Amino acid sequence: MTRFFSGNWNPYQMLFRLQDEINRVFDLADSSRPFLAEPGAAFPRVNVYTTPDESVLRAEVPGVDLQDLDITVEGDTLTVKGVRKPDCDVPPERYYRCERGHGRFGRSVHLPHRVDAGKVKATLRSGMLEVRLPKAPEEKPYSIAVKS
Repeated sequence: MTRFFSGNWNPYQMLFRLQDEINRVFDLADSSRPFLAEPGAAFPRVNVYTTPDESVLRAEVPGVDLQDLDITVEGDTLTVKGVRKPDCDVPPERYYRCERGHGRFGRSVHLPHRVDAGKVKATLRSGMLEVRLPKAPEEKPYSIAVKS
């Protein structure tokens, strides 16, 4: 089923989404019990927007503690990894229905610019992670005088 969205359409959006999913698979490859809320679901779900000075990522991470998050940035790629612990000690065979997954997760997002990594700020409030990613200063060509 094709979805139609109002607003700005980006022809590369599906490719970026596919890349994020592929990255997620490799990030979770070492997990013995990968997190999946539903087949094919990406976790954490994110929204990313840009301003003239920065990009802002907002991710839903309900049930994830601050100390269980690992956020890294390299160039134009932000990676969020973490662990969501089980919310109770019920053995798996006792569940009638289990939709709230737990375990390791990871998500990489490519940004439309390089990031000034030293100025990145992240906050976690009520299960919502917000990462503010300032744009790195653009490198400008530097003229070198040639002397004889």
